Amino acid sequence: MVKAGTFLVGILLIIGFIVGAIMVTPWLAIGAVIDAAYLAGVAALIRTQVFEVTNQRVRWSRGIMTKRTDELELYRVMDVSLVEPFLLRLVGAGNIEITSADTTTPRLVLPAVLGAGKLREHLRNAVEACRMQKGVRVTEFDRGQDPTR
Repeated sequence: MVKAGTFLVGILLIIGFIVGAIMVTPWLAIGAVIDAAYLAGVAALIRTQVFEVTNQRVRWSRGIMTKRTDELELYRVMDVSLVEPFLLRLVGAGNIEITSADTTTPRLVLPAVLGAGKLREHLRNAVEACRMQKGVRVTEFDRGQDPTR
């Protein structure tokens, strides 16, 4: 479900290149091979993503040749939202969007998570528990108004 549009367009292009290779010139088959290689790369990149949620942090690892890992401390999380696009809802999945006070990772999206509603609730509870454990309080400021009024 992740990158469904990319795969749909890619498959349509492969079909178009194959039809063109049959009807016009065999050289168009090269386009189908290049497009198939691109889709294989996208699929491999998706398969390498790993999200780990603990009671202290969210860890996101990804990469094929070079692996990158980002961590987001739960006590810095400001908001956890659940977004359920139609296609993901059909398979019981959704995207979890995390907004944080972390400067390196201010927004983190966990894409196409099965059981996203349960994970979102688990995250919310873990954030509150982590804040209580560390004695952290969140203060919100309204940036649009003068605080002296």
